[in-house]
Amino acid sequence: MIGALKKWLNYILQSAMATVAVLITLVVLHRQNLVVASLAATAFTIFIMPHNITASPRNGIGGHIIGIIFGSLFAIISVKSGLEKDVIYALAVGCATLMMTITNMEHPPAAGTTWFLGSLTYAPWVAKDKPQNERT
Repeated sequence: MIGALKKWLNYILQSAMATVAVLITLVVLHRQNLVVASLAATAFTIFIMPHNITASPRNGIGGHIIGIIFGSLFAIISVKSGLEKDVIYALAVGCATLMMTITNMEHPPAAGTTWFLGSLTYAPWVAKDKPQNERT
């Protein structure tokens, strides 16, 4: 009975820490909700599965750095059709995944970071703020 209670208290504590980490990220990265989605998955991995190799700082930080690099590189490729965009997104994620594997920095949530940054050029939901004098 005490073991089960301790287990549940541990789950609650881990979930609370993940919640705080995501909240801090949301506040810092205001309006970057898609990046936050991959970082939320990272928070889950770190706080709920802390002994998993993908939860290590090397994998978490390194994986996201690789994701940022490849997402940014593929974002500068200009394409027009939907199929071409899909190919670019897939190549960005595939290349980042390959580099994470080669460097032994596998971190699955970083694939979301790669996809988001690779799609920045094309994503209609990533809009700049309107000037103050412009009315909607």
